[in-house]
Amino acid sequence: MKENESQTMEKETQMITEAKKHHTVKNISLSSNVPSKGYAWVGSIWKVGELKKEREIGQVIIIDTTFIETYNFQFIARENRLLTQADIDHVIVNEKTLKSLNYDSPQAALEQDLIVDDDTVIIVGVIKNMYWSSLKSAHEPMLYALDPQYCAFYSI
Repeated sequence: MKENESQTMEKETQMITEAKKHHTVKNISLSSNVPSKGYAWVGSIWKVGELKKEREIGQVIIIDTTFIETYNFQFIARENRLLTQADIDHVIVNEKTLKSLNYDSPQAALEQDLIVDDDTVIIVGVIKNMYWSSLKSAHEPMLYALDPQYCAFYSI
């Protein structure tokens, strides 16, 4: 890790630690985007082994491990463990993603591989659809991926 990156991470950690001391702050999380501010990435997603014509377009939000608690994700199915920063190849998907990719059930999607452009990721959780862009927008396939180095927004 470069010295500037290390210093930046140290300052962020210090700021978060200090902010959490305030009595009104319940939680702080980092993400690539926040509701109504778009996505980190939009591209093709599909099940391993499926044909190119069966690809779907999905939106990706990059999150840290506290984002799930901060935004009170309503899980329909999930692995029975906490996510860590080491789970960079794991994703949480919404109900619309399941429907778009024709999974039989939320439980059937757990531990299944998806191709996201050129990367293979593993589904570790399924959440209820939530409005991200606008209350007027239809739900879209969404993936939440862990990678705090790409996080630019704080949610308090």
